[in-house]
Amino acid sequence: MAKKKKQRFVPRENDDQTLHTVIKITGETKKEFKVMWAGDDPDTGKPWAQSLVPKKDCTDDLVDAWNMDKAQKCAFIDYPLNQLWLTAFNA
Repeated sequence: MAKKKKQRFVPRENDDQTLHTVIKITGETKKEFKVMWAGDDPDTGKPWAQSLVPKKDCTDDLVDAWNMDKAQKCAFIDYPLNQLWLTAFNA
């Protein structure tokens, strides 16, 4: 059975006018990533609210960083419970 190919970001000519800066991906669903936007809402002075965007709209670098972050969290979970507690207090 063939492996399903992931849909990746495809650059377009008007990206400089349509892309917005994302700090990082903070979660995901089957078809979307939850992203943390850069900057503040000028009306409130607070950071923009996180929102879901289609996976195909996230750049490869952003997705790669998300995948590395998930892998590091999984490695952290593999430690024995007492080491997790000690690590948290020694950080």
